[in-house]
Amino acid sequence: QIVAIVVVHGTWKFTDRDHAVLNYTFDDYLATADADGDGMPDPGAKPVFTATDVIDTAQRVPILP
Repeated sequence: QIVAIVVVHGTWKFTDRDHAVLNYTFDDYLATADADGDGMPDPGAKPVFTATDVIDTAQRVPILP
């Protein structure tokens, strides 16, 4: 049963070969925001929760032999 739809959008900025800084927005919608059943909120749907300017980091993990 689908109870929520999460849409995350933003940027990754690589600071070197193995590291990145992520800056993104997180929008959470109720499942009822997808009346047409395509898995995405319908145009004009409003999120029930939004977190803006989320900043995170990422590090490349080497592949083990």
